[in-house]
Amino acid sequence: MLCLAVGFLSDRETCRGAAPAAATAPAAAAAPAAAAAPAATAYVGPARLLRQVAAWAAKRNSVNSTNAALGARLKTYAAAKAKYWLIPLGVVIFAGGVFVALGPWLFPDPRAGLGTEVGIAVLGLFFMLLGGAATASVVRQRNRRVHVHEHGIVEERGERRIEMLWDEVATLVSARQKVTQAVGLVTHHIESHTLKTDAGKKLVLDHLLADISALGEEVERQVNRCLLPKIQARLAKGESVSFSPLTVTDQSIASGQKTLAWEQVAGAETAHGEVRIFRHGEPSAWVKVRYGSLTNARALLTLISSRVKARQA
Repeated sequence: MLCLAVGFLSDRETCRGAAPAAATAPAAAAAPAAAAAPAATAYVGPARLLRQVAAWAAKRNSVNSTNAALGARLKTYAAAKAKYWLIPLGVVIFAGGVFVALGPWLFPDPRAGLGTEVGIAVLGLFFMLLGGAATASVVRQRNRRVHVHEHGIVEERGERRIEMLWDEVATLVSARQKVTQAVGLVTHHIESHTLKTDAGKKLVLDHLLADISALGEEVERQVNRCLLPKIQARLAKGESVSFSPLTVTDQSIASGQKTLAWEQVAGAETAHGEVRIFRHGEPSAWVKVRYGSLTNARALLTLISSRVKARQA
């Protein structure tokens, strides 16, 4: 503590420009001594060192990523703690699999043939793999963090880090599924959002993240904001744009061998997990595509809506 105080005072006196105590000695005698002494390494006082460490820590933990292009951090999504119940369940399933696999040898039955014993052992191995996979998937996710930035997104899993700018995203596939169990008493919402760039970078956001619904909506909004102007520019140049399995040009929308001119497009909607595109004068959909299998579904819906409104204006 005394050293820290002395360092702090020395730093303050130096900043104020105060004369050192040795200045009372004759200048003529001090000059030769200083000239004879070898060049010393610059001294950094403890107080200054502490300030430097604090500044480094503040920069490290600031809302801005180490990649300045990402901009300010808006929100962080951690691993879903509600999924931790899968760990004891996975352990129980794994233990049951071990018991089943070793059953023919622990409790031999003279009436059971070799085929039966092998079948029981294989069944036990299946439960072991199932339980081990369930436990491992949650354990691997416990340090997972997803940071949403102004201009991109970052996923961290321990030392592994993936950064992706919104403007880099070429395709986004968002799948949402509602699973009902226990005679309708238990309902699970399973989501996954897969982002890919033209360079081959891939990022998958799934239901093992907390508040995946809000994260998915934000990802779709940001990707759509950056992707739609590029799509419109390509269409204006006469290029075709793939919204797999659909293909869009400046003149029409194609689904396999079917083609629908833009003048005939009445609109589009999402219902029961499907994207439905309608033709003028027809009550039923011209084509139905599952939302979770359609590339850049939000961008396609926005494009159709804007074109229909522009034609009606």
